Amino acid sequence: MTARPDPTEEAPTGVFVRPVARNPEDTGAVLAHLPAVLTTREAATALRIGVKEVRKLVDAGDIPAARFGPRRVIRIAKSALVRVLRGRGGRRT
Repeated sequence: MTARPDPTEEAPTGVFVRPVARNPEDTGAVLAHLPAVLTTREAATALRIGVKEVRKLVDAGDIPAARFGPRRVIRIAKSALVRVLRGRGGRRT
């Protein structure tokens, strides 16, 4: 028989716990650790989706982004991600 962990005990200090936004307005606080400009991989990690999905959203105009150089690398502003997460997407009609 194994003993159940005491729920009142604190979590180990060496464990990283990602903050979770309970209120959509707190989304910026959750992404505060990210750089001002993100790669598609960083954006995918923040949104918890795949890199291909991020590219599709950028191509569809749902996430505002810029493409640079001959390889057309995608860069996404953190503020654009915050707007998307708050439901104020990137599409403008």
